Amino acid sequence: TEHEVQRWPLEPQGSTSFGLSRDGRFALLYSEEHHLVLWDLEQNKKLATLGELDADGNAVSHIRISDNGRFAVTAGQMNFAVWDLGWTQAQGLWSISDALIRDIDITSNGEQVLLGLSNGKAIYVNLVTGRRLEFLAHREKVNSVAISPNGRFALTGGNDYKAYLWDTESGQLLRTF
Repeated sequence: TEHEVQRWPLEPQGSTSFGLSRDGRFALLYSEEHHLVLWDLEQNKKLATLGELDADGNAVSHIRISDNGRFAVTAGQMNFAVWDLGWTQAQGLWSISDALIRDIDITSNGEQVLLGLSNGKAIYVNLVTGRRLEFLAHREKVNSVAISPNGRFALTGGNDYKAYLWDTESGQLLRTF
């Protein structure tokens, strides 16, 4: 039989999205009642309440914590925010008007994000330089995205049953799966 080792009621009323650090120590979760909350899972301790995604109180549907655990990106349908988890504060809020955000990822330095959109676009954004690259190979919604920790490579998958590995500097397609 399966035995439950431990249960912690992080959000008794339920969470709509959840991000876990690579080492499993930290979690960032969103609920309508408490908004964004950062937890230390080793100590079962709430570290900080980060607040809402934006001034309009839009729900968070996607959360990713960077590979090194220092940064996070959260997104609703049209907005995304980058958070410095060390300082527990937002670095900025950006809006996308092209389509709905279906997935997100962030680099280890918190300076680059990758978005998968409902219109088939994958968008790479360097938040420091403002450079934006649209990857247009998908013919359907982009459901899943991943960016390498250094931001050089992106992997995107969509409703077109294709996954693409591509270079974020050149936009060049490297491999099709």
